[in-house]
Amino acid sequence: MTKMRTLLLAACALALVPLAGALAGSGTITTKDAAGTTRTFVVTTDGSGNFVSQTVICDQSAAASCAAVANNAMGIDILRIGGTLVTAGSGTVTAGTIRTTQASDSPLITGLGAIADSSCSTDTGSCSLIALMKRNNANLTSGTITTGTAGTPSTMVLTVQGTTTMSPMLVNPGTAANWGIGPTASAVPANGLYVGVSVGGNLVGLIGDPCETVAATYTPIAITTATTTRIIAPTSAKKTYICGMFLVSGAANNIAVVEGTGGTCGSSTAGVVGGTTAANGLILAANEGFMVGNGGKAVWATAGTNVDFCLITSATGTVAGHVKWVAQ
Repeated sequence: MTKMRTLLLAACALALVPLAGALAGSGTITTKDAAGTTRTFVVTTDGSGNFVSQTVICDQSAAASCAAVANNAMGIDILRIGGTLVTAGSGTVTAGTIRTTQASDSPLITGLGAIADSSCSTDTGSCSLIALMKRNNANLTSGTITTGTAGTPSTMVLTVQGTTTMSPMLVNPGTAANWGIGPTASAVPANGLYVGVSVGGNLVGLIGDPCETVAATYTPIAITTATTTRIIAPTSAKKTYICGMFLVSGAANNIAVVEGTGGTCGSSTAGVVGGTTAANGLILAANEGFMVGNGGKAVWATAGTNVDFCLITSATGTVAGHVKWVAQ
């Protein structure tokens, strides 16, 4: 018995000594432990023929030189920790992976619930996650969650809506004016968009010149007497803008450019260029004339709307010319 114990101790001592050489072979040794129980040990022999326990055999040079550990070869059960079996569990894992098991009564597991859980009775009840998911799925498939009326929120109704102070772009756009659009030549909608420019450091909407944005009218001028002649008739609720005008007088002539009412500017007369009489108008010598504007932008305009545009001549003789104008 003493010899066997000595042999066992020697084998255990060898198991703690790192090997410097390669392994030579393997086999088993049968002996008795301190309690007299017969045990068989898996061993290998080193390069000198000495027996070494296989549980710690490795020459530390390459994985191929390390022997597999035989479970319980020296009374050590490597499959148990504290006497409890380490279970591998089920499912696919990487070879050599130790699987951990979560107790079924842990908060994480109970919070998730089980596949067999019934649908939660309310939308905000204290149910498992699976039960709440079943409740939501039932709401969707049964049509409980539906579309609603904008501005009228209600239970279980999904709506996309804003408040009454938000831009109409966020609620029902309604009429075209709410979108900032309108028909040609109509008044600018309240929500119209402008191209902005900086004027003195302030943002100002860029507004088109009437002569650039409105269809123009071309009117010839032919006067032979000293009189007041209406050149452009009034346009209701609009001003008259002169985009370009040229005039030539055969005789020396004073010509006033005026606006007014009554058909020939006889009432509410006001000067467009100069005064309201020929004496206070443009002074031309015989066969002299003038040209103003190139037609691209307005150079003159009446102050009032729905008024006549007239010329007052002071002398008899031919006055001929042409005017391009718009009403806006």
